Amino acid sequence: MTQAATAQGKPSDRPATQDMKHNLQLSPAYPESAIKNKEEGTVVLLMQIGTDGKPLSFKVDPTTKASPDLVKAASDAAMTWRFNPSMKDGKPVVGHARVPVMFTLDPQVPETPSAASSNT
Repeated sequence: MTQAATAQGKPSDRPATQDMKHNLQLSPAYPESAIKNKEEGTVVLLMQIGTDGKPLSFKVDPTTKASPDLVKAASDAAMTWRFNPSMKDGKPVVGHARVPVMFTLDPQVPETPSAASSNT
């Protein structure tokens, strides 16, 4: 069995007034080519989250060590995710999330916790 999962990232340098959590997140499909080639890795996505909880944009963290197929799978799934927006003074604000997406061929992947977040 193969699985992809997201894991909690390291907190950003900027403080958050509310912990941004996923409220809808579908795990990316594990690419057949990556399964065939026994590729595993973690894709780290740096995401900007709108006041409505929808991703506005993202980029792949340059420290990511994963194959292009795994990067594409994580990237394709990222814009479908939904978050609880960051809050400041009781109002939603644009925030940032660092979301590691782990791809492992081991069926025993860790539980999917929340993303690290910060507001701007």
